[in-house]
Amino acid sequence: MTSSNRLTSLLIFSFIILTLSSTVIADRCSANRKCSSFEQTVYAVDNHRCYTFRNPCLFSLEQCRRKDNKESDLKIVSKQVCMKKIRADHVKCKIKMISSKILTSLFLFSFIILILSTTARADICSINRKCSTNEEIVYAVDNHRCYLFRNPCLFSIEQCRRKDKKQSDLKIVSKEICLKKCSDICTEEYAPVCAEYNGALKTFPNRCDFYSYSCKNNKSYMFIDDGECRA
Repeated sequence: MTSSNRLTSLLIFSFIILTLSSTVIADRCSANRKCSSFEQTVYAVDNHRCYTFRNPCLFSLEQCRRKDNKESDLKIVSKQVCMKKIRADHVKCKIKMISSKILTSLFLFSFIILILSTTARADICSINRKCSTNEEIVYAVDNHRCYLFRNPCLFSIEQCRRKDKKQSDLKIVSKEICLKKCSDICTEEYAPVCAEYNGALKTFPNRCDFYSYSCKNNKSYMFIDDGECRA
């Protein structure tokens, strides 16, 4: 027999052995039907949980399957050890659920507080109608100009609005000091505002013109709303 024939025969023989061994492994690991229904419970664990098998045959099949799938082997333990692992896993699961609920509740609570505080802030800073029309003029200045407010309530609303917009606070001063700082330097931007004085409405091109006109004429115009006045 030549070397070529011997090599061919060896390859064929190796192929047959490999096929037979694969068939045996597949048969050993997947044929659950070959195990009886006889009950002789086997308790086993891996690094994560407890497993129960009706009998050693079914345990062996699972062990074999895990080897084929490159998974960690199961370790046979007593029923008590296995049950402890189940209880421990249950406690961990319970803790995770409780923690999740607590975090969700805290998030919702924080969200509600934020909404309420924002709403309250908006209510303080924007609802001019809560101020009376009584005239008790407040004179105030910032670094640029003088401002007139019909009464302390309207002054407080403007002060609050400025805080929200990260603008400098107004400082209450005397009439004489304030009127010295009247300014008519305004941009030509058209962002109209509506104001009222003695029952008459007047539209100003922007807030700057509104404050400038009030100051120069020493009239406590009351801001009504953004936009042009409507009859």
